[in-house]
Amino acid sequence: MKPYSLRSSTQYPAGSELLETRFAGKQIPILISMRPDRLLEGDLLPDGDAVRITHMRNSFRVIKDMTTMLADARPGETLLILCESDKIYRAALTFLCIEPAAAR
Repeated sequence: MKPYSLRSSTQYPAGSELLETRFAGKQIPILISMRPDRLLEGDLLPDGDAVRITHMRNSFRVIKDMTTMLADARPGETLLILCESDKIYRAALTFLCIEPAAAR
């Protein structure tokens, strides 16, 4: 099963994307970032009780880890994915069917 994502119209700093992702009949908001410091500075982190945070450190596990996260996501939950490197960030966006945006 392959996810399908659309970028949100909300502007985020370079190195971060807010996506609306469809997977297995669910619609899941995903905030993916390799620059969480910029999210904190701009007060752009999702709030509420239904936020699941994951720190991705291994580029070889992106597909497996992302598939598991999407499958386990509950209705109303937002996924916050923090990527250790540019390589992991780009691999995650590619898996989510999004081309990484050009540097802003």
